[in-house]
Amino acid sequence: RFTNANINEDGGIIRTEDGTTAIVMINGGVFDNNTAERTDAVSGGLIKVVGEAEVTIRKALFQNNTIKSTGDALKGGVLYVGGGTVNVVGSTFTSNTVYSKGAGAGGVIAAYGGTVNIGKYVNGTNETIEEDCSFKNNHFTGASYGGAIAVSVASANVYVYNTTIQSNSAYNGGGIHVGSTSTLTVGDSTITDNITTGTSARTNLNAVGRVELEGKVNASLFCQTENKLHIKNTLSDGSEVKVAWLMTASGIVEGETFVTFENENVMEDCKEKEYIILVDNDYVPSQDHALSYETTSDSQYIAKLTSAVATIGERGYASLADAIEAANTLDSATIVLKADVTIGAPQTITGNVTITDDGTARTLTRGTGLTEAMFTVADTGSLTLDGTAQGTFTVNGNKSEVLATDSMIVNAGTFNLGANASLTNAGNKSDTATMGGALYNTGTATLAGVLSANEAYKGGALYNASGTMT
Repeated sequence: RFTNANINEDGGIIRTEDGTTAIVMINGGVFDNNTAERTDAVSGGLIKVVGEAEVTIRKALFQNNTIKSTGDALKGGVLYVGGGTVNVVGSTFTSNTVYSKGAGAGGVIAAYGGTVNIGKYVNGTNETIEEDCSFKNNHFTGASYGGAIAVSVASANVYVYNTTIQSNSAYNGGGIHVGSTSTLTVGDSTITDNITTGTSARTNLNAVGRVELEGKVNASLFCQTENKLHIKNTLSDGSEVKVAWLMTASGIVEGETFVTFENENVMEDCKEKEYIILVDNDYVPSQDHALSYETTSDSQYIAKLTSAVATIGERGYASLADAIEAANTLDSATIVLKADVTIGAPQTITGNVTITDDGTARTLTRGTGLTEAMFTVADTGSLTLDGTAQGTFTVNGNKSEVLATDSMIVNAGTFNLGANASLTNAGNKSDTATMGGALYNTGTATLAGVLSANEAYKGGALYNASGTMT
């Protein structure tokens, strides 16, 4: 038990030296109410690890310690790592108070080299040790980066697993700060409710450098430059990664790579399960921006930041197709269009889906290469098209450009055309197989809107094959 000590040098409780290969095991132990207040620079208020040492901290408690540099920079309030390997498992860091006069990093842990494993490591007999860690209510004031952890240089490798980082604070990166050339790996961890006294968006994890995620992750990140977030493996159910907008000095950058994925399966899973949530600088969900998931020509799997075309609730989507794909998985969903949309591929409705406008008149137009139905409503599906005011929602069959072989809407389930919507300008009467330029129905259709300028060989606007139509 280390308590009530007054410390006047780096690593005042435990310290390794350059050129050494020491092996240190801390198994249990309480580090409580120790004080290190100095006017010079501090590197490791309680513990300093450099050289080729291996230090393992297991089932230890660090609490109520006060570490301050009133005249210079502080790096690592509790622990400074400049080399070697440090393993931290089953340990708790809580209610430690740290102050740095100069540009300090790491209220609890600062990594300036070596390897830091938190929550999981492999021991000398090749056994994987996994024990939860916790960083809570640690407060780093002054010129501070990373209330709990700072990863500050490219040569530092930091891995955080099975860890909760919560209610910590700093000027920048209330939970974690990742420097511009650094990489942090986070898996099966929660980073939430941390506080910053600087820019609000940087409260939890401020990523100037690269952050890699895997497992079950619940975290909020701020990525200052493009291509800094990488999803290594398929995230586990229940993951939620909130990412504040990509920023530069001039603001949001659209079209740049926002997220990279290890492979196609990881990308498709993240998209389908909507693990990544875009938020603004106050961590309010963004309806104005969305992620466009792409495979590049050199087989890189990425998501780019783009303007949202449609929304469901508070979430934006890069395309109507993406929004429909998401809506089909919900009990019911209303898709709000934020732009006019050209439909270039058939859209299948299997859920209970409503499509409407955002208060501005919107048009869905059949693409020049789409001769099939714009919407096919499955027997289990329901599609409602309606506007927010008279005449604000139009579905345009584009018959001057497209000789369609199908109706705009092929319905085997339930189709509702609201009073503020219209189906117009569709068909191909020269094709003897066409039936119903606007709607071919074998399900249940309710039509309260406008049908105009549609044509087909049979039933210019409508063809009711075997269903019910009112």
